[in-house]
Amino acid sequence: MPATAAPAPSPTSRVHLAQNLAAADLTLTADDLARITGIAPDGGLGGRLR
Repeated sequence: MPATAAPAPSPTSRVHLAQNLAAADLTLTADDLARITGIAPDGGLGGRLR
């Protein structure tokens, strides 16, 4: 799966839709990405989608 792939959000309310849209503007630093990689080195996919 490419690094740019993401699940398609399916909000159940306007609040969730607003949260999903706001997430598109989120900027992660190199430190953020390193921490995420440390927690989920396979991108959080586990073995099921590789």
